[in-house]
Amino acid sequence: RWRRRRPGPGLLANLLVEKFQDGMPLYRQAQGYERCGVSLSESTLGDWSAFACDVIEPLAKRLAQKIIASDYVRADDTTLRVLDREHVNGVKRGHMWAFVANP
Repeated sequence: RWRRRRPGPGLLANLLVEKFQDGMPLYRQAQGYERCGVSLSESTLGDWSAFACDVIEPLAKRLAQKIIASDYVRADDTTLRVLDREHVNGVKRGHMWAFVANP
């Protein structure tokens, strides 16, 4: 059955782009797949997202090394709303940092 298979790289990439670039929460991703006839739980999508992050961790570390070794680095701090059930309002301010290095 398809439920026992691992997700492919395209699906994993899509999950991460929707989650981190588009800011789409897992429940909305699950709803989107459900509309296409594929039933995926939020916990499954969360597990797959965590797996994808683990897979690309070596790439992220290498990029960080190259940035740190650069002579000139630019950075940006962007704030965004982050859901947090433990926060009084259910939402807190998060930060996303972007770094660009010149070779």
